[in-house]
Amino acid sequence: MMPFILQGILKFYSRLKLGRFASDLGILQKDGTIKPKYGKQIYSWIHLVTNLWNLNEKQIVFVMMIIQSIFSLIPFLGIL
Repeated sequence: MMPFILQGILKFYSRLKLGRFASDLGILQKDGTIKPKYGKQIYSWIHLVTNLWNLNEKQIVFVMMIIQSIFSLIPFLGIL
């Protein structure tokens, strides 16, 4: 649930900064990687991932699944 809450906060932030909600879609490059649409600005999880690494769509989905898995394991590990 936490990634969705953080995504909502980032989307609300984009609404304040841009005057509209930022799109999660990136710019597809010729080599198959996805470049962030808003440069170094981070308005969603996808923007964060695409700013950190040059990934294609399948790799981005895999990273997002790992992020969700990590947040899902936190209650079982008793970290928070």
